[in-house]
Amino acid sequence: MADEAKTPSQLADAARGIASDAQDVAADAVDTGKAYAENAVNQAGKKIISFEERAAQWHASCTKRISADPVKSVLLAAAGGALLAGLLLAFDRSDRPDWLYRGWHR
Repeated sequence: MADEAKTPSQLADAARGIASDAQDVAADAVDTGKAYAENAVNQAGKKIISFEERAAQWHASCTKRISADPVKSVLLAAAGGALLAGLLLAFDRSDRPDWLYRGWHR
């Protein structure tokens, strides 16, 4: 098949067609991106609502248990706080160099 010489107007028409196709592809890509983003936002919203519902249920459950036995609740909270404080102090001490402790042992 022999290549025919194209006129400038034919080349311009071909370039316009290619540009039009590129615009169509770009518009499709933008639409697809918007659809994915909208879907992601909707899914995140559903997760947040689900989390809020679970947090409300947990809050109601805790309130019910605390009101049923307040002394036990206070003792458990104190024990949990003491445990947390102990862990924090243990991790804090493990990061200090040995020379900080030399004065304490004399």
